[in-house]
Amino acid sequence: MLNRQKILHIVQQLDFPREHVWLLTGAALVVYGIKDHTRDIDIGCTHEFFETHCLTYPGQKTWADGMRSCEILPYVEMFEAWAVQRVVLTHGIPLASLEDIIRHKRQLGRPKDIRDIALIKAHCSIEQSTQC
Repeated sequence: MLNRQKILHIVQQLDFPREHVWLLTGAALVVYGIKDHTRDIDIGCTHEFFETHCLTYPGQKTWADGMRSCEILPYVEMFEAWAVQRVVLTHGIPLASLEDIIRHKRQLGRPKDIRDIALIKAHCSIEQSTQC
């Protein structure tokens, strides 16, 4: 399991340009402080970054919707142009906004996504944060 400290360390070691990448889903929720840990790190990136960096990694996939991904470490996956409307810098790391994470999790609608939405909403009601 990956906690905030481990996620921040891994992302800092990857040293990707912050204007081209952002953390998604569970890893972002851990960095926000909404969850304690996650099993993997999903990273969104621009099309240009994917073309110049991800094509060298093995384990590339093209999803049914045409999105491409590549596994850059055994537990770190990069997703090309994952739709986010806003990126938030937290602990020096770019994250998909909570609104974008909620929108994506609603689309998926899996039990774990519904639980995560409830955690986000509870966090936002407690924090009254501008990130919510």
